[in-house]
Amino acid sequence: MTKKSKALKMIAEYMAKKGKVLTLAEYNAETDKPIRTAILKRTFGGSWARMEQMLEHNYPELYVPTPAPAPKKTVAKAKVGKKDGK
Repeated sequence: MTKKSKALKMIAEYMAKKGKVLTLAEYNAETDKPIRTAILKRTFGGSWARMEQMLEHNYPELYVPTPAPAPKKTVAKAKVGKKDGK
């Protein structure tokens, strides 16, 4: 087992325990994280997003993506045109 696959398995188990895929800021705020952030980023090419992609691909049963925020609905206002008052 390579270093990358060991780290990925540890992170997958940790995220499953937490019940969701943590963002980088949420992961940094945790006190019980199994691997330091700097080591994780170095292992996965300097990218948290790359680690998330590999997690989703290799452990789909553990991967629980965070829902994207719904777009806000806006109501378009009708424009009232001016009439020339000659």
